[in-house]
Amino acid sequence: MSVPRERPRAGEWLVDLETGAIELSDSIQDVLGHALDGGRLSFHRLRSSIHPADRKAALCGLRRVMRGESRSFEVAFRLIGTDGTEIWFRATGERRVRTAPHHAELVCGTLTAHGVPVSAAPAGRVTPTQAVETAEILRVAAENGGVVPWHRIPETGASWFGQNLNTVLGLPAETQLTSAEFRRRIHPDDAQAVTDRQAAIEAGEAETFEAEFRVLHADGSWRWLASKGKKVDRSAASMPSMICGSLTDITARKHDQARLSDAVESARRARDRLNTLVFNAPSALFEYRVAADGSVSLPYFGAKLCEITGVTRDEIATDSTAFERHIHPEDLGALRQTRDAAGKDMTAANVRHRIVHPEKGLRWVVSSFKPTAFADGTRVFYCSIIDITSEMEAEGRAAQAAEEVQKAHERLRAVADIAPAGLYEYRMAPDGQIDFPYTSARFEDLIGFDRAEIEALGSGVFGRIHPDDVPEVLARAEESAKSLTPWNMRFRLTHPQRGMVWLHGASIPRRDPDGSVIWTGAMNDVTQDVQREAELRRAHRLAEEMRAENERQALHDGLTGLPNRRYYDQMLAKRLEGAFADGPKGCALIRIDLDHFKYVNDTLGHEAGDEVLLRVAGVLRDNIRAGDFAARIGGDEFSIILGPSMSRRNAGEIVERIQAQLAEPFLYNGRPCRFGASFGIAYADDITAFGAELQVFADAALYRAKEGGRNRMEFFTADLHRELLEERRLAKDLHEALERDQFLPYFQPQISVSTGEVVGVETLLRWNHPKRGLLTPDAFLRVAEQLRLVPEIDRMVMRKARDALARWRANGLVIPKISMNVCAGRVQDPDLVSLACEMSGEGTKVAFELMESILVEDESTALAHGLRKIREAGIDIEVDDFGSGQASIIGLTEIAPSALKIDRRIVAPVADDEGARTVVRAIVEIAQTLGIRTVAEGVETQAHADILAEIGCDVLQGFHFSTPESEEDFLRRALARCRNVA
Repeated sequence: MSVPRERPRAGEWLVDLETGAIELSDSIQDVLGHALDGGRLSFHRLRSSIHPADRKAALCGLRRVMRGESRSFEVAFRLIGTDGTEIWFRATGERRVRTAPHHAELVCGTLTAHGVPVSAAPAGRVTPTQAVETAEILRVAAENGGVVPWHRIPETGASWFGQNLNTVLGLPAETQLTSAEFRRRIHPDDAQAVTDRQAAIEAGEAETFEAEFRVLHADGSWRWLASKGKKVDRSAASMPSMICGSLTDITARKHDQARLSDAVESARRARDRLNTLVFNAPSALFEYRVAADGSVSLPYFGAKLCEITGVTRDEIATDSTAFERHIHPEDLGALRQTRDAAGKDMTAANVRHRIVHPEKGLRWVVSSFKPTAFADGTRVFYCSIIDITSEMEAEGRAAQAAEEVQKAHERLRAVADIAPAGLYEYRMAPDGQIDFPYTSARFEDLIGFDRAEIEALGSGVFGRIHPDDVPEVLARAEESAKSLTPWNMRFRLTHPQRGMVWLHGASIPRRDPDGSVIWTGAMNDVTQDVQREAELRRAHRLAEEMRAENERQALHDGLTGLPNRRYYDQMLAKRLEGAFADGPKGCALIRIDLDHFKYVNDTLGHEAGDEVLLRVAGVLRDNIRAGDFAARIGGDEFSIILGPSMSRRNAGEIVERIQAQLAEPFLYNGRPCRFGASFGIAYADDITAFGAELQVFADAALYRAKEGGRNRMEFFTADLHRELLEERRLAKDLHEALERDQFLPYFQPQISVSTGEVVGVETLLRWNHPKRGLLTPDAFLRVAEQLRLVPEIDRMVMRKARDALARWRANGLVIPKISMNVCAGRVQDPDLVSLACEMSGEGTKVAFELMESILVEDESTALAHGLRKIREAGIDIEVDDFGSGQASIIGLTEIAPSALKIDRRIVAPVADDEGARTVVRAIVEIAQTLGIRTVAEGVETQAHADILAEIGCDVLQGFHFSTPESEEDFLRRALARCRNVA
């Protein structure tokens, strides 16, 4: 190899795109001239001197820039000198605009020589023509061999690929891939490994380069390439090292390898599946081979064979016929005969036989054979043995069960024939034909047809069903057939012997494959049930009527038929509820209480009283409207809720009409019944403002009417409302008075007419009110009675009176008699008698004062019993306010009082009125006749005292002698009187 001459390393060039002229600098003339042994350079000469393998790539980059397809290019190529040497050049270029003398576009760049010639001709010089031929031979060989040559100069970064790389990658022939573009086409999963190997050889860490990787094909697929390279040291030629190598398309090989791998994997999986099937199959699979010389072997068998036959693998390995060792002796010959016959005929066969298993005992198995003959005379049987002991036992159980089913069927048939229900199967074919495949004897008896008649009639059986029931029977059957839901119905049937009967049928349908619907069911005679149900319905209807009547009676008065208090409260609550629900709010209540009703009962009897109540109920019905509601809410009490549209004035008009009608004469057994009625009316524009309190208002108005003289009506007014509020405040104060011990006994002396001495005191109730001072009973007793506080007040006062007597005795004052007022309701109170007994004794006698009205209004046995108990306890009875009522002489003799207290209203006018004196005289005469003392109350003056003494009264009491006094004041005055007398 010759030593290269020193020559320029680089030069400039440009191409005018407008004229196509090429300009080469002097330096590039020198560079290329040395390479080409001088001479004037031309583009044609330069082009023909480029190595044939590099020519296309070298010119492609220039053409792309000239056509505007790329802005710049860079390429390495070889020039073949006149002496046959190859010199590497690196060309760069880019598109620009000339600034002078005009603005034409051009491509300019540099051309740089790299190193010395690659090779030089030996003594026997290789001519350029020979070099070209050699290169062409290598190129054709590489292309035909599917090999792509490449090289890379690490020092300059120049790379080159053979032109057939475009063919491998499906790229256009003129494509010149750069090293960077090629790297970008490598699969991302392979790129790093290729880069690492390339870096290793360029760094001298490896002398060779080998890699298999995927590269992106133009059609989008990935092609596998195998690349091999070797580093070539060219330092002896003063040239940089070069890595040369080749690329081979191994895609087909990779695909073949993948298919081979898949085939191997499929074979492995098939083998595993076969082994799994063999070892897990219920049967034992094995190969039974009989050689031409008659020797037997088992080339293949699974563990199942050992398990089923009861022999070990070692025993079979020693003796191939060992698996037949435990076959039942009676079955072994038949097994071998069947196998030999199958081998001769080359047909599959199987035989059922027994095995006497050493552990499991007698087992039943099925052995199967499939023979195959080979040319060498060998016969191979592919065999299986399966344990069928469980199946044999199941068959035995099934046979036994079938026998039991047959017996049960016979029993069921016998039961069906005598059962009260008739069993049947009813079939409807797709064409609408009807028949009864099965009927029990009871069914035939129920419908009155025998089996032959049923088979002959078909749907004609329905002819005996009541005509009114046939449509529903058929309709329900049709619906049941469509939806396959149970059919269930009662219907009537005309039986040839029993007449009209009620039957109940129930059945479940099923659809057969041919489309027929078959009902299986039962029929019962329910005639008696229907009759009982009718009776129950009648009883239920009567019970409902009775319940309604009981409910009516529960809400109505049994005598008058008017609604009762319960019904009345419900209606008032409903009226109030409607008002709260934005209904009518106005409401008028009328309370009615009969006057002198007790007198009617006492004088004419309770039957007369009932007639009076019926009379009042009839008057109320006659005078109320449809929207009004009248009720009897007590013994002789009635109430009316007027309709929503009624006003205060309407209420007054209704009361006036009722009063006028009640005033008409009413006779009972020819005797007049004299009674009247008092009315209390309460009206509210908005009932929700008062609620149930409106009844209290009506009661208050009624009380005012009675106080005002009875047989009249009174409206609830603002004044009454104020009084009502006052009574409520008073009620609150009364409760507090009991809690705070504010009730006191006051005492008024009773003076003997004959001696002028104190012969007794009357205990009078006083309330020491914290704000209103000392109050007499007329200020609070009525409210106390309504609150039922009188018994407690009486007990409190009696205890205090008892204690006062004790203190008086301690001070030397002994009172001969102490009296106190007692109402009728207290007569039977044991506490009252007990306290009176505690007060009596030590010179003091106790007397109870009863109002004369008690004798008139209460003649009950209970009162008489209570009075007897009082007298037995040593307590006197006095009649208070005598002359104010209508007590009879008989009544007085029955009560036997110790004294009559003449009413102060009779005593007051005796000083001026002779008639009053006559009345007092008459009372005194009656008392004297009956042996009863008289006490005159209300003695205000000396004139009163003188006249009453002259008339004959025994005892006087009044302000003339003393006002009622407290315990202390009475004691002080009494002691002073005693001192004066002394």
